[in-house]
Amino acid sequence: MKLVGNTYQMVFFSDNSDIQQNTRMLKDILEAMESFDVMPTFGYDFNSMSGEKKKFLVLQSVDENLVIEFHFKRISINYTGGSAYNFKQKSYSIMEEISKLYPGKLANRISFVQSRLFYGDDTEYDTLYKRLFTYKKEVPFEWDNRIALRKTLGSEVGDINSISTIRRCVVSAPFINKGADSDIILSEIDVNTVPKNTTTRYAIEDVRGFYNELFDESEKNVSLLKRYF
Repeated sequence: MKLVGNTYQMVFFSDNSDIQQNTRMLKDILEAMESFDVMPTFGYDFNSMSGEKKKFLVLQSVDENLVIEFHFKRISINYTGGSAYNFKQKSYSIMEEISKLYPGKLANRISFVQSRLFYGDDTEYDTLYKRLFTYKKEVPFEWDNRIALRKTLGSEVGDINSISTIRRCVVSAPFINKGADSDIILSEIDVNTVPKNTTTRYAIEDVRGFYNELFDESEKNVSLLKRYF
């Protein structure tokens, strides 16, 4: 199988009601993010109960590989391509700029997700399936192998969910078969702090320390899954 793509996501779960939807706010953020070559657009949050629709700021790079979302309850940084290390450094730089505009911002949760997409043929996919599953009488065309563990990291981060998934599925991505639906293997590592702790305890100024532990845990899982690829 051939590795055909990497995607990364870092999320800081915070109250962003202080990021107002006005011209001054947009000007300040664009100036702070100038070095990342991003352009503004907007996403929409729809409340199915009330029918209310609210828009939130989204920044996207010209090549569309970098997307920064200022959702009402989280700040997320999404990136396609490159290495986990490069993504980490870029994310830290972005969060540092945000912290200058909104010092003291706190999150109750943090997460890091990295995904790798592999493309191959049916024989390779079937071989992988037989290595992962004990039931070998049938070979399905879609499947999902998922393991979720509870771990405790350093005292600053606390309890986390460490989730590893290997899945055969159909996706559409511009870097695979020119965007056509493709049968691929998705390997995903999701490391996130447990949602039951709602205390706002992660300061945006200290994200390097918090996220370093999540990145390290994620990379350990990636190394373990390499035996299948």
